[in-house]
Amino acid sequence: MVHFRLFGIPVVIQPSMWGVLGLFALMSIGNPVQNIMGVLLYMMAGFLTLLTHEMGHALVGRSIMKGNVAVYMAWLGGVTEYDGPTPSRWQGVFMTCAGPLASLLLVPVAMFIMNLYVRDISLVLSATWEIICGGAPRELVDFLPFNAFILLCFLILLSVWWSVLNLLPVYPLDGGRILSYFVRSERRLYTISMVIAALLSLFAFANGLIFLGVLLIFLVVSNYRAREEADD
Repeated sequence: MVHFRLFGIPVVIQPSMWGVLGLFALMSIGNPVQNIMGVLLYMMAGFLTLLTHEMGHALVGRSIMKGNVAVYMAWLGGVTEYDGPTPSRWQGVFMTCAGPLASLLLVPVAMFIMNLYVRDISLVLSATWEIICGGAPRELVDFLPFNAFILLCFLILLSVWWSVLNLLPVYPLDGGRILSYFVRSERRLYTISMVIAALLSLFAFANGLIFLGVLLIFLVVSNYRAREEADD
């Protein structure tokens, strides 16, 4: 377990987070045994994405709530805990949106670093779009140190798609938490989340996105169980 403070906010990192990031890296990288550096760079990019995401929640939450904030990171993401008054609807929405928006800020940061080497913003823009679509813009390899190139590619890819995933209107993802501020009935919230997750899982499996499909099925089951236990 790792403990440190960032901008005065306590951060706790459980070993399970590194295990999940390592598993994702092994699933995403060809010949991981021969590409240990690629696995490590993937894990580094994933950690930066997750940490930036949670710090977005924490910094905005501390500014709004005027109380103590702490970040706990484990498994597939983290939790930001607040010690303060209950936020209003729009305060809660703003605090929740801050996480995905913060991680998306890593994209222009990565682009800025790329452009320091490339000195051609149009090339950087086209390369960034290619990365987001799952490609590898090899035209940049000649400009950047190879490991820096790989790290920036992973950082762009993970920050964008992690934000997109989190904004799906499925509880307990950030999109589902935003939905909860407008759907007051817990049973209705879990039902909506369950139906959306089920439909998205069918889309994921139909397009060969096996891991995403499995994750969405897990969310279907968790929302079904929560719905059965809900009071209203």
